[in-house]
Amino acid sequence: MTIREKVLRQKRVADFLWIGGTAGAMLCFFSAASSLALRWLVFPGILSFLAAMAGSIYRIYAIRCPRCSYRLGGAIMSPVNPLGPAEPVVMCPYCGTRFDEECEATPNNSLQSPTRWCLDIPLQRYETRVSY
Repeated sequence: MTIREKVLRQKRVADFLWIGGTAGAMLCFFSAASSLALRWLVFPGILSFLAAMAGSIYRIYAIRCPRCSYRLGGAIMSPVNPLGPAEPVVMCPYCGTRFDEECEATPNNSLQSPTRWCLDIPLQRYETRVSY
């Protein structure tokens, strides 16, 4: 799996949440507004709206470069069409990692740092030395 495939899969999950949540919220709210017997649909509508917001927040803030961990939300989204690609993204705009490089699958081990999924990053730059 390449880094591009991983980022596009994360983007598809976020799009599914956003589209499904928006459609579900609209359906529930319009149905609840049309009849008094369907007022209970307000609660699933609120949950659908929260799913849509979670999808958009996930798309903007949680999709990150596997090497430098900067957010890729602006690089993978179009300002005009939120579902379409902005432009073909070839590499991370922050660290220059090419998205066609091979990447290991996401580890299931929660003890590993999420920034070390694809490429081994030297830990020396993350170590801090405290002198008293």
